[in-house]
Amino acid sequence: MLLILLSWVLILTFAIVVGVSVNRLLKLQEVNPVLVIFHGFFTLTLLAGCWAIFAAIDWKFFIFLLIVLVCFIFTNHSLTINYLTLFKQEFQKTSNFVKIILAVILVLILAQSASAPSLLDNESYYIQTIAWLNEFGLVNGLINLHLFLGQNSGWHILQSAFNFNFIYDRFNDLNGLCLLLANYYALIKLNHYFKFKNNPLDLAIGLFPIFNVFLFQFVSSPSPDLAVYIISLFLFYGFLMNYHACSKNGLISLVMLTSFLILIKVTTIVFVLFPMVIYIKHYNHVKQYSFLVWLVALATLSLIVMKNILITGNAIYPMVGIESLKASWSLPVHIETYFYKYAKAYGYAVTPEVYSNST
Repeated sequence: MLLILLSWVLILTFAIVVGVSVNRLLKLQEVNPVLVIFHGFFTLTLLAGCWAIFAAIDWKFFIFLLIVLVCFIFTNHSLTINYLTLFKQEFQKTSNFVKIILAVILVLILAQSASAPSLLDNESYYIQTIAWLNEFGLVNGLINLHLFLGQNSGWHILQSAFNFNFIYDRFNDLNGLCLLLANYYALIKLNHYFKFKNNPLDLAIGLFPIFNVFLFQFVSSPSPDLAVYIISLFLFYGFLMNYHACSKNGLISLVMLTSFLILIKVTTIVFVLFPMVIYIKHYNHVKQYSFLVWLVALATLSLIVMKNILITGNAIYPMVGIESLKASWSLPVHIETYFYKYAKAYGYAVTPEVYSNST
């Protein structure tokens, strides 16, 4: 548990410094401290994904990150100190009850993270995906080895950057840190509600720790689903808070978090409606930030397309795609069709014939 805690401290150091630096680059101010960390996670995922195109995410990438960290600390030293001071002040303002609850949650998540993975999902391909990234990076035609390896979530790319496999082979505990940050975010909102009672949405978000009983099963296994649930929570809050009056911080943060969510799981693309609605509704006010919106979106889309081409040979995977546009290492059509047909039926424990005849 102590080693996991130390690894979290190191991961947070990278995420905070990178998040603060990216916010400065995009000229974002007074962003929620937890969202700053997730902005850092998003940027680190883009860096790791670009690196994986050319090489394995191993100790050499970690050395590269250390150099980046030193450069960012040197150039953004005062902003990083200000951020840590803000984080400290925010925590100190919470009630003793909230601090006790947070301490209990910390211990429980650490204990769960130290336990053996128990989530039975798709033959535990998560660990295998991360191992491939650590050893080889993004491999041409990897989907031909196993269909599930073709998914290669952005969350697995981030975990491969911070599982320190060159030191110890049992660190895959980013989910635990993610859940802890979500609980901290929620408890701060809950504390704010009981202190001021001016925003019922804070109360709704503050009740998130209740769902720990369901989410703990995702802690010890590096499943991207937990990150999807948590980032979705941030997006719902950000969307509702910016619906009537949008700020630059609100819009760009929504775009970054939505891009991160799609990079983690492309089937969450429906969440693009959140920043799109805000952008259209407040167009006259936010049109000056269009370049930043497109910059973030195109960077994310480029990585998704490159990742898909390398691993699956199909730029728009998991959709079937146009055969003439696929690479030579793409999955054969008859195998692709077979899995597509049977996977849908398997989800309902029926045969493809029964599924096709169902309403």
